Amino acid sequence: MRDAHPELDRRGIAVAVVTFGDVEATRRFCAARHVPFPCYSDPERRAYDAFALERQAGWHRVLDPRQTGATLRALRARHPMYKGRLSVRQMPGTFLIDTDGAVRYEHRNRFPADNPSIEELLAAVERG
Repeated sequence: MRDAHPELDRRGIAVAVVTFGDVEATRRFCAARHVPFPCYSDPERRAYDAFALERQAGWHRVLDPRQTGATLRALRARHPMYKGRLSVRQMPGTFLIDTDGAVRYEHRNRFPADNPSIEELLAAVERG
């Protein structure tokens, strides 16, 4: 999503990153990845709970071959990994929320690296 920042900005789409790490871990995570969006720390996972994101996903999700492939690609590219005592079983998600607070799109990851494409997100924005 970082690489699509200019296009998202041009379309007036604001992005925020929420992690369940503490403030310092979140700062390091976003700095290491050069995240151009606001980053928020939610160690109590209130946002995750509010969006009913799976907290104790089965190991089959974490060990999914697609996740393993994504991890290996990140290691080969020397992409900084998120270190700490955080649960790899907390599933993330992506949500588009309009200015009235209505959720217009949701993607609940089936495994940690199962992120929607930028094209999918932009299409969802176009659908309104």
